[in-house]
Amino acid sequence: MKVFDKLQSAAIFAVAATLLFSVAAYAMAPTDVDDNVEALKSLAKTPLHTEFLDSLKGASGRFQDYQCFCKLYTKKDGRWKDAGGAQFAYKFRNLFKAVIKSSDYRNGSVVARGPEGVIRGAGGGTLRFMKMTLQPDSRTLKLPTGYSLADSDFVSLYEALKTSLKGGGSGFVSPSAVTTKLFPDPVTVLLVTKPGAASVSEAAIVDPKTKAPILWTVFKDGQPSALVLFQDVQVNKGLDDSSFSL
Repeated sequence: MKVFDKLQSAAIFAVAATLLFSVAAYAMAPTDVDDNVEALKSLAKTPLHTEFLDSLKGASGRFQDYQCFCKLYTKKDGRWKDAGGAQFAYKFRNLFKAVIKSSDYRNGSVVARGPEGVIRGAGGGTLRFMKMTLQPDSRTLKLPTGYSLADSDFVSLYEALKTSLKGGGSGFVSPSAVTTKLFPDPVTVLLVTKPGAASVSEAAIVDPKTKAPILWTVFKDGQPSALVLFQDVQVNKGLDDSSFSL
């Protein structure tokens, strides 16, 4: 039972690496997001409509594959925690592979969905030979951000925001690329409030050139509670289907 728990924990943190990417390795601390929440809100002034999200989906949908390093932070009792990172690869038709990079037993853990469409997980270290099959709706695949690994490609993420708007939520976007203290280059800022929520639920910062997210932040009680920063993206590398098998 302890072995399974460790493998399951490894899978949970492996899936946490699948939300977003940027085109560079930004030197940004999670506390910087706390310090700039109000500034981001002031930049996103234009109502966000589903047509804009469709344009982001269309741009992301043109990637045949990509790979990047993803960094996850979570907050507990008001303090940010470095929750590790993962080398992540994705390919058109929902193939993905996340390999954990950490200083504990999770290092080397893998979660992948191969050409056969089955999601598999394997532990790191001495648990690397133990593998299990995961259902797409398994709670093991649920991220600290609330998303599931099975639906965390860029198109699906934008579709989730679109679903929030269609369900009665609201959103705002910066009218153009804007300058922030978080990143050296201009970005597009999106803020979304989910149906029934009293304050901002999610903030996404998007590269205005590629239309891909750079940073995704989830809020709880009006304050950032988890974020993912994606770095060193490489697009359309011609990744082979076999590299996603586990």
